[in-house]
Amino acid sequence: ALVGDLLKRFWDEEPIRYVPYGFKHLDKIVRGVPEGGVAVVGARTGKGKTAFLLSTLLRVVGDGAAPALVTLEMSDRAIVNRLIGMLAGVRSDKVDARDLTAPERRRCEEAIGVLVDLPLRIIYRPGMTGGEFVNLAQHLAREGYDYLALDYIGKLRADEVTESRRIEVSRAALAVERAAQLSRLPIAAAHQLNRESEKRDGVPKITDLEESGTIEQIAWQVILIHRPPDEEADLGDGRLLTDLIVEKNRNGDCGTVTVEFHRDGGYFNDGDAT
Repeated sequence: ALVGDLLKRFWDEEPIRYVPYGFKHLDKIVRGVPEGGVAVVGARTGKGKTAFLLSTLLRVVGDGAAPALVTLEMSDRAIVNRLIGMLAGVRSDKVDARDLTAPERRRCEEAIGVLVDLPLRIIYRPGMTGGEFVNLAQHLAREGYDYLALDYIGKLRADEVTESRRIEVSRAALAVERAAQLSRLPIAAAHQLNRESEKRDGVPKITDLEESGTIEQIAWQVILIHRPPDEEADLGDGRLLTDLIVEKNRNGDCGTVTVEFHRDGGYFNDGDAT
């Protein structure tokens, strides 16, 4: 399109829509996930990638959005159990085993009553290819969903057989970008960090993302989850300080914000952190 034609429409078009993450200090820096853009959330295994996505989904749906989660590793049943535990403040392993005290059971029943009425869709598709994800994103957009989370990029299979893990991850990342562009959905996608940060001081960098070159290319934002050693992070009562490091922000500043991770429930919130 000619620049002149675009400028003629400038005042008539809606501004780019951002869907906030729901974390006060994080949203102050990045505003949220932009429509048609990809936000990459990176962490080592067990450091909170899925917990962050689910915490965000609950906040997004609470603000009136209709979000969907595509999970390629954890089953939809396991995700539901985690959501119940998050709302009830009960560890997911206790929810899985139904090993609950009477008060915990009551809180879980209340959580189920909340979740059942939410316009939140969970799609479990192990073995999904990049092309299938692109098609699914467009289908969800047509159905009225307006926010999409993916857990996680490295589990998307290439549409064509490749012997190189690097190429496979790169193609998966490009497919996520194409899904956002064609569907115009804001997509928050989890991704794995390699072990390089553990060989340094433990603080992750954008170069620690698996196949970081392509990830950095396609992402509007890159947010890395870092939890200091327990003796530094432990606030008591099962709360742990956790840093959200904004390593890339295409339309704004970068920086670090601190939130709280609650072991009982497995969720993040602003807490008293600043």
